[in-house]
Amino acid sequence: MKTREASHIDVDGIAKVHLHSWRSTYRGIVSDQYLSSLTLGKRKKGWIKTFNKPNHDERIFLAEDEGEIVGFCNGGRNRFDNSD
Repeated sequence: MKTREASHIDVDGIAKVHLHSWRSTYRGIVSDQYLSSLTLGKRKKGWIKTFNKPNHDERIFLAEDEGEIVGFCNGGRNRFDNSD
C-alpha cells in the first residue's frame, strides 16, 4: 500500500471510494432512499469542484493498493469560528 497527496487526476478513484464508503458505512443510519440517491456522477462533480478551486489550507491524501485508490482523507484548518 502506498500513500500520497491527491491531485485532479485522481477524481474518478476518489469519487468511487467516497460513494462506496458512504453506502456501506451509513447503511442503517441514513435512509436507504438517500443512500440510493447518491451517484458516482454527483460525487465526481463535487471532487472536480474541489480540485478546480483549491483551498490552500486543505490537503487531500489517498491510499493506493497496486495502483487502485482504496481510501482517502482530507483536512485542513478549522472552518468555524470558535471565539465564543
